[in-house]
Amino acid sequence: MRFILFFFLLSQINLFAQSTAYQKFEWDIIQLGYSNASKLEGVNNGLLLGSEIRYNFRDDFSVGLNSDFTFYFDKLVDKEADISNINSGLVVVDKYFRTDRANRAFFGLGLGEYTSNKILVRDNEEDEVIEKYASFGLSARVGYELKRFRFKAQYNFTTKEVMSNYLTLKVGITLWGNYKG
Repeated sequence: MRFILFFFLLSQINLFAQSTAYQKFEWDIIQLGYSNASKLEGVNNGLLLGSEIRYNFRDDFSVGLNSDFTFYFDKLVDKEADISNINSGLVVVDKYFRTDRANRAFFGLGLGEYTSNKILVRDNEEDEVIEKYASFGLSARVGYELKRFRFKAQYNFTTKEVMSNYLTLKVGITLWGNYKG
């Protein structure tokens, strides 16, 4: 539903878009990365899988939707595992420093929802979710676009004290959004 609303609003605003040097839509079809959480019990280092779609309103400004799934594996011994995950769905805005080339730096902010789960996986037993939280949050990010690759460092702040704030380092492969010059 969020995606439908997002694209409906973009179609209404499309008449006012002024992006001339870049294609209007760009999509990080896959983002892979590393994550470090501050408040998880056990292992705080995790792996990230995500995707992000953006609309270039101007050559120096874009708005998009970001979705990340981050997994932390604490105990991987003899068919047992303790798995924590943090998922996020954010509306993001990016401001670009250059508008005259395909390689450019940017900074941005994101607002949205974070969910966190801790799952116990045991041999011969059903998986058990022992913790589940949801929170509103904010992210601050900086990065660099290098033609079809997008590198980002992002810090995610959650408003619930029991949830972990976390840092992610990501690389994404971008479709569309080319520099036309």
